[in-house]
Amino acid sequence: MLTGEMHPPIHPQARLFDGCADLYLRYRPPYPEAAIDTISAGLNLTPDGWICDLGAGPGTLSFLLAERGYRLVAVEPLARMRACGARWARERQRPVMFLGGQAEAIPLADGSVQAVVCGQAFHWFQTGRALAEIWRVLTPTGGLALLWNNRDWQHTPWLARLERLLMKYNPQYTPSYRARDWSQMLRETHLFTRIARCEFSHEMEATSEHILGLIASLSYVRILPGERRQQLRREVVTLLDQERVLTRRSMLPLRYRTELYLAWKC
Repeated sequence: MLTGEMHPPIHPQARLFDGCADLYLRYRPPYPEAAIDTISAGLNLTPDGWICDLGAGPGTLSFLLAERGYRLVAVEPLARMRACGARWARERQRPVMFLGGQAEAIPLADGSVQAVVCGQAFHWFQTGRALAEIWRVLTPTGGLALLWNNRDWQHTPWLARLERLLMKYNPQYTPSYRARDWSQMLRETHLFTRIARCEFSHEMEATSEHILGLIASLSYVRILPGERRQQLRREVVTLLDQERVLTRRSMLPLRYRTELYLAWKC
């Protein structure tokens, strides 16, 4: 364990997640099995090595990897997120250890983990400092996996209507707000020998309760004033009711495109 590291301030909008840890764990989508398979094979993961889940939240990605028999150390700066994940790990007896810490000052020793994984979080980090820290804690043959679940609104009409509602209530939000050439960013650091990008499609059937819980966990919704959030919720309920009548379905399809970037240490 490292001590005395200077921690940069946490992004103010990222702090909003600390009030919705249970919602996050319950309603955020999992990552597809094919993506987990690709990480496991591509980074040559072994049960005897440690994996660091960086910006782990309540452990959504950590638990998927732990179910494969890997040992996880979940590094997360927000206390309620850590507490929620640690409780879940105890209840299900999963080998996931939660530590307080940030990507820019990872509380692990040099060369101590075979892989660093980061799901739905890398866009919150100070890129240069975070990648230097990731490189430091990786073993000489270690690798990095960055993942994002993106709602596939382009091919799902009701999701497109939902995205327009989100933009209406928070004009600073756009469906492509995380869009960036992450492959190029990784190459420019010269810290990794090769970069690979994969994309996976997956779908789940969701109840209105699930969809409303998911929306309540989004940072660009949580940042809205309380009354504006309630107005958005009412419009979303109307949208869901209309869609159920139109399709004669009690559950609606939540389609995702998962972006995965793999990088191998120089």
